[in-house]
Amino acid sequence: MQTKQNFSIRGRRGYSAATWLTKGAAVSAIAISAGMLSATAQQAEEDGQDARRQLDAIVVTADRRAESIQDVPIAVSAFDAAALERVQATNLEDLSLKVPNVTISKNTTTSNSAQIYIRGIGRDDSSWNGESGVALYIDGVILPQQNGGLLDLIEFERIEVLRGPQGTLYGRGATGGTVKFVTKRPDLEEMSFVGDVSLGSFKKFDVRGSVNVPLVEGKLAAKLDFVSRSNEGYIHDNASPLMYNGTDRQSGRLSLLWDASDTVDVFLAADVQYDDSGIQTPTPQRDEFRNQIDVNGDGFNDPAYGSPFIANPGVRPVNNYRGSGYLANVNWDLGFGSLDSTSSFREYRYTNDVDLDGQIGRELDIEQDVTVETIVQELQFVSDIEGPVSFILGASYLSDSIGATANTLFYFSPYYGNDSSQDTTSYSVYGEATYALNEYLSFTGGARYSRDEKDLVHSAFPVAANSDGAFVQSGAAYFTDVESSDSFNALTPKFVAEYRPFGDSSDGMFDDLLIYGQYQQGYKTGGAANNRPNTLAQATLFFDKEVSTNREIGAKAEFLDRRLRVNAAYFMLEQEDLAASVLNPDTGVLEVVTADAEMNGFELEVSATPIDGLTVFATVATLDDEITRAEPGSGFVVGVSELKHKPDWHYFLGADYNRALANGGTVGIGGSLSSSASIYRNTANTSQALSPETQLFDARVYYSAPGDKWGVELAGKNLTDEVYFPAAISTWGRFYAPLATWTLTFKVKM
Repeated sequence: MQTKQNFSIRGRRGYSAATWLTKGAAVSAIAISAGMLSATAQQAEEDGQDARRQLDAIVVTADRRAESIQDVPIAVSAFDAAALERVQATNLEDLSLKVPNVTISKNTTTSNSAQIYIRGIGRDDSSWNGESGVALYIDGVILPQQNGGLLDLIEFERIEVLRGPQGTLYGRGATGGTVKFVTKRPDLEEMSFVGDVSLGSFKKFDVRGSVNVPLVEGKLAAKLDFVSRSNEGYIHDNASPLMYNGTDRQSGRLSLLWDASDTVDVFLAADVQYDDSGIQTPTPQRDEFRNQIDVNGDGFNDPAYGSPFIANPGVRPVNNYRGSGYLANVNWDLGFGSLDSTSSFREYRYTNDVDLDGQIGRELDIEQDVTVETIVQELQFVSDIEGPVSFILGASYLSDSIGATANTLFYFSPYYGNDSSQDTTSYSVYGEATYALNEYLSFTGGARYSRDEKDLVHSAFPVAANSDGAFVQSGAAYFTDVESSDSFNALTPKFVAEYRPFGDSSDGMFDDLLIYGQYQQGYKTGGAANNRPNTLAQATLFFDKEVSTNREIGAKAEFLDRRLRVNAAYFMLEQEDLAASVLNPDTGVLEVVTADAEMNGFELEVSATPIDGLTVFATVATLDDEITRAEPGSGFVVGVSELKHKPDWHYFLGADYNRALANGGTVGIGGSLSSSASIYRNTANTSQALSPETQLFDARVYYSAPGDKWGVELAGKNLTDEVYFPAAISTWGRFYAPLATWTLTFKVKM
């Protein structure tokens, strides 16, 4: 059954921050675009319309129907398999700052938890009591928790990053944006195998493979994907040969596609992920006696053990994750539209010992054990009728059950333990309709109503180490089985105007041009303000829901027989009750606080194929923000504080060139430069958590045999040995990224 192709148009908006101009990067980006345009035009005159040099057409489902990315009136970036290879992305984390106003890293002290910020909105705490402001989806199913979000698969059809609130079609947790993983489905016709083996720095050894088997030709096929990743880590122990911040993770996925009839497709999938990566430690920024030291006067406390890559954590080597998921998707072609049912069950357990300062001894440590079970059901109807009106209707249900135990072992507060549980029930209904006034102008309106109900039970008690070193209850409980509940609801509207100046035709220079304006709101549920409370008052405290409002104008254009693509957007974003995690130094409790903020920025994406075999790409982004309201004691300062995990500006420039050889094979070379302004890594904007301006250079060379049957690639990241940290814990420690790394990969395709 063929996927319905419905095409429309979308974009984004302009520019604000002068910081970027002072760096000269905007001028550089404009010059690059002009140069590419000139080269492309000259080549077109010389060689005519050579389709080999066209940019690939990108089809996305950002608006819940298959359409060209150039026809979607929102700011969206998409990476297919070729694009992921060009930017050396093997998982989601590798796309950080390669997408406008998007930063991605591991959540602090975890190895597979995705910390995603889009336009200054996200969440950098992996605790169970809150959800991210960026909704994460895999094959249409939301992952409500961040743990397990750094997915490892070999064959993604594409990864889509939708920037800005997506409250109508995606709903809960999409106040900043949405990231969608779309996996490659089984092929009903041909048996195939693709795989690769990678060796590299820090004893890296990765194995990936995918096997596709048609079981009944044209009707039923199965596909098995598997990934194993391992490396010893790059942080040395101060007193032993141990290494930290390594990877030991295995993933597998079995999927079935059944073409049940001319009108019905059934897709089933089951996946598992095991992670035993061990301690993920920050580098301590103080000596053993807590003296702050800054020998070279650069404003940063020096690493406690003389190097950013030496630590001495004092916790058990425990960082384990066991997860599995099950998906059933049924699509009915009704003739006048398609009805889609998606059902999912996902469960996982992670056990994690956390050392927040990277120092020996139990001073800033947490022991936690969390289990999660999630059920999701969604029904969606997408119209396919003749005429000027198209629409989408849907309803969704989510049930999320969490059980958590934790011991909090901080030197400035009594050691205590918690047993907690949380049950969440979420419902929503939504609709969206587009009316095409003519071939030039169309309007879209929509809304979603969401309701979340949360029920919590908390217990807390003092703990102390027994003779075996394990921590057990050591006295009468502070409180036992304290119940609390709250509910949250929101109506999030969306309005879009789309204008195509040339209609369905070209003006000779533009192959396609879309201009759009958008107003859209997003919603994220509230929740328990404290995930490890040690007083009765803390146990019953909730933080409010988040609501974001986005106003955006944008343009999407393709030139010269689709050899140059330029997409730009300017946004003005208001955030109500933005949730952030802050450690209360008096109680040792990690609390969720809220503030209001305003953000505005400019985002530009350019790609071109000036000559045959050469692909050039560039990204430029700015973001200005201001805190307009803050809770007392939150760490935010009105009019002064900056949002964390976002630079004022950043850019990403790259190129990839390949050439056919006489034997039918291909040889290629590629490289990229990423640069960003300084970034605060904590809510309080502590100077010790201000990551300086950073420039990263990556490169690769590769060879593909005739018919693409096998290949080899040598790739390097951070080749200039830039020292930087994508996360930090107050003044105590920084999570540094590795220096230069290399990877040698052997590929096979049959």
